[in-house]
Amino acid sequence: MLKWLTGMLARTRDDRGFTLIELIVVMIIIGILAAVAVPAFTNRSGEAKEAAAKADLKSIGNAIELYYADNNAMPGTSDNISSLKTALVPTYLRNMSIYDPWDQLYQYTYSGSTYQLKCTGSDPDLYYPEQ
Repeated sequence: MLKWLTGMLARTRDDRGFTLIELIVVMIIIGILAAVAVPAFTNRSGEAKEAAAKADLKSIGNAIELYYADNNAMPGTSDNISSLKTALVPTYLRNMSIYDPWDQLYQYTYSGSTYQLKCTGSDPDLYYPEQ
């Protein structure tokens, strides 16, 4: 009995740890999972940026319409997003970024009583009001 027990203990001491093949198999599985997961996450970040840009354009557009309703004139003195920010913040918008999620300037143009906001960072370009 004692011989059997010492034999079992000796075997378990030598069998501890993983073999090289087991480690390689695990690394291959992790590599496959990473190869599948990374493209899915990068696509989601692009969709999130596009959604954020659309929301920005819509909130800026709503603020422009409120400004027009109050003043019977379009905000800003030129086709310049910076002048638009000066006219809208803080009365119509609490805060306004002049850069889209791709770090490009939003574009603001107006003629007469119509205006257009454009995001050039996305592909294709985003517009408000939508074309």
